[in-house]
Amino acid sequence: MKFGKTVAVVLASSVLLAGCTTDKKEINAYSKQVDKIKEDEEPIKTVGKKIAELDEKKKKLTENVNSKDTSVRGKAVKDLIQNADDRLKEFKKEEDAIKKSEQDFKKAQSHVDNIGNDVKRKEVKQLDDVLKEKYKLHSDYAKAYKKAVNSEKTLFKYLNQNDATQQGVNEKSKAIEQNYKKLKEVSDKYTKVLNKVGKEKQDVDQFK
Repeated sequence: MKFGKTVAVVLASSVLLAGCTTDKKEINAYSKQVDKIKEDEEPIKTVGKKIAELDEKKKKLTENVNSKDTSVRGKAVKDLIQNADDRLKEFKKEEDAIKKSEQDFKKAQSHVDNIGNDVKRKEVKQLDDVLKEKYKLHSDYAKAYKKAVNSEKTLFKYLNQNDATQQGVNEKSKAIEQNYKKLKEVSDKYTKVLNKVGKEKQDVDQFK
């Protein structure tokens, strides 16, 4: 009796299964690193809440800037500058979390090319590309946020000058408006890419 064909089929099956096992291992390793990214970024929720509180405080302080009492106005301006510094300090925590997250993301990338199945590799690559886009957009978002807050500081410091004019205030207020408009545009793009990350992650998880 000839068992050559049977043996060949069994060997082929073993190779195929080994490939599937390797793919699963690589996908699981990649997915695990992406989960680690999520853990790294957990502090951002707290940062968001704190900045929202500081923004509310800023609104109340802004009302006192128009006070006829120079001492009240002076204190309000001083507090507003401190408020801006506090927001930037909080945002630094978000940047640090993203930096750590990106380092863990880079560790995940080595698994992509090790996936043998074209369909599975394509799905993982799509998630990988979206994550790359996410980090680039956060960098843009960080620059826009800091520029917007610093433009507020410029106005607040100007308000404390004895030679401050309405024209000067208007010019600096316009700069703030433009900076926050840019920030909104970048923020919207960043939110969209975060949603894409969630969707692509679900697609990859089906292969785990």
